[in-house]
Amino acid sequence: MNTTSTTIQYNTISGYLFCYQHILLAKMANTAQVEHEISLLVNFIRSIGKQNSSTGKYETTFGDLFRSDEVQNTFESLAGTLKAAKRRKVISYSSELLLQGVHDKELITLETK
Repeated sequence: MNTTSTTIQYNTISGYLFCYQHILLAKMANTAQVEHEISLLVNFIRSIGKQNSSTGKYETTFGDLFRSDEVQNTFESLAGTLKAAKRRKVISYSSELLLQGVHDKELITLETK
C-alpha cells in the first residue's frame, strides 16, 4: 500500500511539473509574439510618422496609426500592442488608454532613433 501512495504522489508532482513547464513555454511564446508585434509597430511608426527635426525621433498620431489599413490588418489589438510597447519604453504617449476618435490627435513618439 505504501508503494501505491508513493506512485500517486509522484504522479501528482510530475503532473504539476508538466503543467508548470507548459505555462513557462506559453509565457515564452507569448513574450516572443509581443516582441514581434512591437517590432512591427516600430516599423509602422517609422513609415507612417515623421522624424522630429529637433529630437530625431519618429512621431505619429494615434489616429494616423489607427486609420492605416495595413496596421488594422496586422494587429489584433493595436491598443494592447501600444500599451506593451509603452511598458517596455519603446514608445511614449501621455494618455493611459488610447481610444479611437477620442485620442486621434494623441502623439505617439518612438523613443529609439
